[in-house]
Amino acid sequence: RLVPFVQLDPMAPAPTNLRAFTSLHDATARTLAAAWPPAPTYAKVEPVDLKPSGGAALPAAGNSKFPIAPEGPFEGAIFDLDGTLLDTTGDLAEACNWAIEQLGYPPKDFAQWRKWAGSGHRLLMKYSMDTDDEDLIMRGVELKHEFDHKKKYSLTKPFDGIHSVLEDIQKRGIKLGILTNKPEEFVEEVVGTHFDVRMFHSMRGAGKQFPIKPAPDAAFHMAAQMGLRMERILYVGDTHIDMQLGNKAGMYTVGVTWGTKDEPILREHGAHAIVHEPSSLTELLETFGTVAC
Repeated sequence: RLVPFVQLDPMAPAPTNLRAFTSLHDATARTLAAAWPPAPTYAKVEPVDLKPSGGAALPAAGNSKFPIAPEGPFEGAIFDLDGTLLDTTGDLAEACNWAIEQLGYPPKDFAQWRKWAGSGHRLLMKYSMDTDDEDLIMRGVELKHEFDHKKKYSLTKPFDGIHSVLEDIQKRGIKLGILTNKPEEFVEEVVGTHFDVRMFHSMRGAGKQFPIKPAPDAAFHMAAQMGLRMERILYVGDTHIDMQLGNKAGMYTVGVTWGTKDEPILREHGAHAIVHEPSSLTELLETFGTVAC
C-alpha cells in the first residue's frame, strides 16, 4: 500500500495546491483515492497517481490565509475528538495522575499531560512512568480506564463554537466523521453526551481492528463507510499525530490551535491549513467549496 507522507523542506518554494504540496519532494507521490462503495468493511484500494494526466488542470491556488488548495470540493469532514471537538485535557490529567499514583509514581503537571495528549493511552503511561515495562504500562492503562468509567469524563466540554460549525458543515451536505485515539469503548458515550451521534456517518476509536493514528487504516475504512475518495475529505485535528495521519491518508489536513499543540508543530508535520478558531473552518469551506476538479 502506497500512501503519501510529506517531509517539509523550509527552503523549498511554497506549493500552491494540495497536489503540488503532496508531490513537492517526490515526483511519484501517490494516494489511495479510488472510489469506494459505502460498505462497512475494510476495502483494499489500488493507489492512484497524483500527477495530472492528459493535461488535466490543477485546482486553483488558495488565498493568503489558505495558500494550499484542495483537489476539489469537500464531500466529507473527519474530526479528531480530544483537543479538537472536545476539551478533555482536564479529565486526561486527572485520570492519568490517579493511575500512575496507584503504581507509585508522582503526578505530572497539567502542561506535561497537554504535551503528551493525542499519543494514545499506552504511550501516555509509557511516557509518564518513563518505562518500557509492558506489563506496567498496560496496568497503568487499565487503571486509567477504571477511573474513566467511574468519573465519566465529568470535566470534558465542547470548545466554544464547535456546535455551530458542525451544524453548518452538515447543512452543506458534507458527511461528518470522528477518528480518535480514545479507546473505542468510550467514544460513543462521550460523543453522545455532547453531540447528537446521528450527525456522524462514522466514528472510530482505538481498538483491536485497526492500529491507532497516525496509521491511516481506520481512515481508509471510514472513507469506505462514507463512500468518499480520500482527497475529498477534510481532516481536522490538533496534534502532530493528526497531521501525520491526514497526510498518510491523502486527506486535506487542517491543524487547529485551540487544542494541545501550537502552530509551528502543526506546520512542521504537514498541515495544509491552520485555523485559530472554529468559525475559520466555515471560511475555509466557503473558500474552497466550489473549486472544480
